Order: sequence, then structure tokens, then C-alpha cells
Amino acid sequence: MAEMTWTQVQEAMNGGIRNVIFAVGATEQHGPHLPLSTDTLIGTATSLAVAARLGTTIVAPTIAFGVSPHHMSFPGTLSLREATFVDVVEDYVRSLAAHGFDNILVISSHGGNFEPLAHLIERVGPRIGETRIHAHTDLLQLLTAFEAVAEEDSISPEACGSHAGDFETSIVLALRPDLVDMNAAEPGFLGRFDKDTATALFDGGTKALSVNGILGDPVAALASRGERYLESMTTVVSEYFCAEITKHEGRER
Repeated sequence: MAEMTWTQVQEAMNGGIRNVIFAVGATEQHGPHLPLSTDTLIGTATSLAVAARLGTTIVAPTIAFGVSPHHMSFPGTLSLREATFVDVVEDYVRSLAAHGFDNILVISSHGGNFEPLAHLIERVGPRIGETRIHAHTDLLQLLTAFEAVAEEDSISPEACGSHAGDFETSIVLALRPDLVDMNAAEPGFLGRFDKDTATALFDGGTKALSVNGILGDPVAALASRGERYLESMTTVVSEYFCAEITKHEGRER
């Protein structure tokens, strides 16, 4: 959408485009080997892939800033307060709804955005006027899907990681290998990402777990596996949105 004119957007909608999708990403540290734009790159790629899978869907620009206070001890990280994030995404969604799309689909490619995104849906509700709002807010579902891909290649869940580990590094290798410095890749925190780990991360900051900012082990990352990680994320999100759209359309018939 960002590269289209307003008349092209109108023509697309008149021609059958009824859904719009966008990602909420981040600009934050991803270890010494990945760019600050990692989450935004992944969010944009996933939005494009999901839109292609669903059909009749246009891709709006990814929001490149998220809720990242736990990474603020690493230079370059930019973070929004949760209230600011929710306000920004609400205004974004209301803008899209004003144009008459049937469904607005929101995905998160940054762990710190999932809970605030769920809070937004609670605040706004399932509809704005005639437009239905759908957001995928299940981080654990995505991490489980990534670990299943990793297991196929004998990569442990701990190495697969939750931040700048095998899955994110492999995906960026598939998308933008020019932005990855594998010579700087090294293991980080290698514990399981469970409830206690999440609490330590979000309460104490990333450095409480990892001095290099990595949660996982990116050393064995491969672009080919990154394509499979991205495919798994696309499948999870596409199936969720397809079910949600079908469910609501069935109720309205």
C-alpha cells in the first residue's frame, strides 16, 4: 500500500480487495549480528506471505516501533510506552476502518507487542463500524511452531531461542543476508523460554539474562531453514485469520 497512490488503493478495493493486513514490529537490538530492523523485516515478510495466502488482501505498512523497554540497555533500541503503542495502533486501525475494508488483520513480529495488542482489541472491540478487527496475539503458538521446524534439523528449543537465536537469524538470512554478520554470531541465554524466563526478561531487562542480547544460539542458522520458519509462521497466522473471517461471515449470513 505504501508504494501505491490513493487511486490505486481505491481501484484495488473496487476490484475485490476487502481485507487489509499489517504488522506491528520493533526497532531494537538483536545481538551483535542482526540489524535493529529484524522484527520489522519479519513482520513485513509475514504480512506479504499471509496476504498472498488469503487472497483479496492488501498489505499496509508495518509499524516499525513497539514496546521494547526490556532492550533499552542496548544502544539503538527505540521503545514506545504501552499506552502510546496502543493509541498509535488504535489510530492506525481506525484510519483503515474509515476507508471501508471488511476485515483488518493485525500480526505482531515482536514479543513485547503481543500483550499490548491484546489490550487494544479488548479496548476497541471486534468491530469499528462495519469493519471487523482481528489480531493474532498468541506468542506461544508461534514459538511452538518455530521449535517444530528446529527439531526437524536437530536444533534444540533452547538454540532456536526467542530473540536473535536460530529462528530469527535464519529468517533474516533468508530475507536480507546482507544485513547479517555471522562472524559476530554467538550463543546467548540458553535456558527454556518459560513463564519464569519471561518474567525475568520483562521485569529485569534482557541483560538480566544475556549480556549480548541473544536468547538462543544463532551460530548454526541457515537461510534455507529461515524459509521454513517463515512458512510455519505464515501457516499459523493464515489459518487463524481464515478461521476468524469464516466464523464471523457465517454469523452474519
